[in-house]
Amino acid sequence: MRSPWRRGPGRSRRGVLSLVVVLAMVASAFSVPYLLHLDGYVSPQSIGYARYVPGGSPASQENLTVNVTDNGYEPSTLNVSTNTTLSLRLVNVGSVEHTFTVDATPNQVIPANITPAKLLALFAPPNASLVNLTLAPGQVGYWNYTFHTLKGPSGDSYEFLSLASGGYQFKAGLFGFLNVGSGVVGPHQVVFLNATGSITFVPAILIASPGLPIVFEVGVQGALSHTFTLDSIPNDTGLSNSFSNSQLLAYFVAHPPLVNDPLSPSAPPVVTPPIPMPASHGVYEYVCTVPGHFPGMQGHIYVGVTPQPPNNVPVVGQVVQVGLFVVAAVVLAGAGFLVLMGMSESNTARRKRETPPGGDPGTSPPAHP
Repeated sequence: MRSPWRRGPGRSRRGVLSLVVVLAMVASAFSVPYLLHLDGYVSPQSIGYARYVPGGSPASQENLTVNVTDNGYEPSTLNVSTNTTLSLRLVNVGSVEHTFTVDATPNQVIPANITPAKLLALFAPPNASLVNLTLAPGQVGYWNYTFHTLKGPSGDSYEFLSLASGGYQFKAGLFGFLNVGSGVVGPHQVVFLNATGSITFVPAILIASPGLPIVFEVGVQGALSHTFTLDSIPNDTGLSNSFSNSQLLAYFVAHPPLVNDPLSPSAPPVVTPPIPMPASHGVYEYVCTVPGHFPGMQGHIYVGVTPQPPNNVPVVGQVVQVGLFVVAAVVLAGAGFLVLMGMSESNTARRKRETPPGGDPGTSPPAHP
């Protein structure tokens, strides 16, 4: 007589399958809530916090040294304030001749795909550059200059480059930017954000304290050009997401923005002068006015106001609740599968008991002669 504790090969396989289903249900119970939590949670990287800067007295002279190599300028970004004399020392540490040429037109970025002939023609006029020094290998040169005023609304950026080798050194990477700011001297706040190639601002939520001017440093990630346009009206309901591009531009003509700076992928980050907000508390919106980028490309800075999570992102409690619903559905489905498998096994066993050896179910046993 077969022991009731012994099982045939078919039952062993079904037992293993049942064990696998149970383990999968347990794994789901532990993994699903966390996966959903990560998908729906508002990560800290989506919110930017202002940094406090105590400020200080501006220097009357800025002494900087730039090494000119065969591969580029070191450093390739220079920063100076207005009404400050820049005393620049240039050292050619390369093996060939280079130039240090500063474009006289502020906020102009020379296209990276410009031909060497057009580049030389661009700097051919006598007033096209602020300085044009030629440096032989090992030679040291000096340039002193004072920027008294700003041409742009929030600062100026002058591109410098090498015109040697018939303009081909610019194509090889010998260029940089000289940024001129207003010279922040008092306490202020600094916030950082980027305009991305996916037509978004990152972060899209900024938090700042009331009472202190705010400096915005805005960079570009990707190959697209943008603008950083900061609405001057707090808690503004007149700036509608349904605006066409022409309506958006007309709105900012009627309501001049606090900042309206172009952003180029080939230019350094834009650094605004310290901006005192008109209201001590409020929410200010920043957008991109490039056609097709609004309303997707917008963000908000909360000054003395606690931000709310976006409407389309669930809070943590909702995410966990969704995860529990999914786990419950998995458990119920697994339990139902086990019940159906048990019923199928029971029916199979019953049919076997009702079927004589060698016969078919539903037929009478053969008659003996």
